[in-house]
Amino acid sequence: MPRLWILRLLKNLRSMVLADTNVWVGFLSGKNDDPKLGQMLWRGEILMHWIVMGELAVSSLANRTNFLADLRELERVEPATEKEALVLIENRKLYGRGLGWNDIQLLASCLIHRVPLWTKDRRLHEVAVELGCAWLE
Repeated sequence: MPRLWILRLLKNLRSMVLADTNVWVGFLSGKNDDPKLGQMLWRGEILMHWIVMGELAVSSLANRTNFLADLRELERVEPATEKEALVLIENRKLYGRGLGWNDIQLLASCLIHRVPLWTKDRRLHEVAVELGCAWLE
């Protein structure tokens, strides 16, 4: 029993990161030589958000059924409410900055749950840095 307690403690101490859809797309296309996502998946350090899951689900995927089932097994970051996302937009003046609603949802979830966001999107990354929730590789 003590061993299970130690594993839970270590799991809570390790760094978890929310990978944006564009990180996944680069990884799945095989065009990205960066092995970080695969390594972090193996170590259990990647979180899933329903927005990212949805964006991946509407794309063309090899081995679609199994891949989506595997994604559903990843630990999830809780989504922000509509009100939380709208408050973030207003309080941090995120309107007119080239971000979409899905970007705002990811940012709000990361801020609320103190999770870093890994994205390859320049605008989203700049705002995540500004808000203090960017994962800096």
